[in-house]
Amino acid sequence: MKTIYTVVLVAGIIFVNFFFMEFAFPFFLNKLPLKVFSILESGEQILGQTSKKSVLPKNYVAIVGDSYAAGWGDWKRQQVENNWLSRPDYQLTHLFHRKKNIDVVTFGVPGGGSVAAAIELAASFNYINSLRNYSLERPQSILVYFYEGNDVYNNIMDTLWSFKEKHHINDLQDRLFFKKFINEFYLQRHPLMQNNIFLKDLIFTKFVISLFKESWKSIKIKVKSFSKRSLERLQSSDFLDPNINKILVGGRQIQLPKTVQGPPFVGIPKSDVLANIKEENFNQAIYIFEQSLTLLKSIFKGSLINVVYIPSPLAVYKIVSPTVVYDHWTETPDNIKKPYYKVDSSLIAHKSYELCKIIESKARKLNLAFLDTKIFLREVAVDQMIHGPKDFGHFNKKGYETLLKGILEAFYENKSQQKNFHCKQ
Repeated sequence: MKTIYTVVLVAGIIFVNFFFMEFAFPFFLNKLPLKVFSILESGEQILGQTSKKSVLPKNYVAIVGDSYAAGWGDWKRQQVENNWLSRPDYQLTHLFHRKKNIDVVTFGVPGGGSVAAAIELAASFNYINSLRNYSLERPQSILVYFYEGNDVYNNIMDTLWSFKEKHHINDLQDRLFFKKFINEFYLQRHPLMQNNIFLKDLIFTKFVISLFKESWKSIKIKVKSFSKRSLERLQSSDFLDPNINKILVGGRQIQLPKTVQGPPFVGIPKSDVLANIKEENFNQAIYIFEQSLTLLKSIFKGSLINVVYIPSPLAVYKIVSPTVVYDHWTETPDNIKKPYYKVDSSLIAHKSYELCKIIESKARKLNLAFLDTKIFLREVAVDQMIHGPKDFGHFNKKGYETLLKGILEAFYENKSQQKNFHCKQ
């Protein structure tokens, strides 16, 4: 009898604690330490971001895009490694929030194309408004990033291949048909739209479940990494011939690794030929970006949408080597070796400008404001690195500070001056 009483008592204490935490937990999601914040599910991570005054953002700026929108790079890596119990700044949203004292929320999808980025905002917005304790207003303004380094190929891979699995490629140009496809294939299949109805409002319970899953996942990763450690030591360097990938920064030459990214030359590389990717796929990828903007305009009526063009690292620095070798897309079919593309250095700036003008034309067509950030980034990159020193595919802290400077000047300051933020050669 005593044992039963003890079990009931313990179960009662656990139930009461969980009941209390379910009530209290939603009110301090944005107070969680950085390490703990990452364990939250994607919908709750929006609420847990610290670049806003409270859990629920008000009159906020929404940032849409890939890993640049998510704030990836050495600054974030360093903060995650060095801070366990604190909530340090590590991306543009924090800089923006502190500079202008307004709420800024990122809906970035690392590795995602234009549709995935737009759907993340739409799905997160619907999900949060479906929770019992929250009513999220539409963003006051939306910054849509287009990253030169891989957005074109992400659109080709993430959407065109998925589309061609079920439909004829000619149907892509039917706007109503494509809109229906986006809704059925992306929005309705998004994890936030599939959330367990019973657990949806039990945020603390889901957090505890994720905590246990993360602990088990960490153990498996450590075991796996230990078993491969000897193999990793045998891998060759990412750096190539000393006469390739050389840039000039602050009066000294620096060699970038082949994992750096440059503008896309769709249909030309051998890997494109093997994967049956043709020049026409480039136009389809641009069309998909345009339709993603149209989707955001239709869903978030009243929100001001601005397009931000982010150049690839190779298009930012002064290249002093005659050639560059770089990672021109991020995924390949299983039967194709990871591709790197060798390009005459003189072609990089022109190809970057060419793509920028196309993206600008799509933004102007939809009456959206546009910013080419190259003029701001290049000015700083003359004297110091704005990428790396480990992750050369994303900005470091100085890079994000410079990106913010351009965004503020173009969209949030000196509006009466009507400055020219068109694409720069």
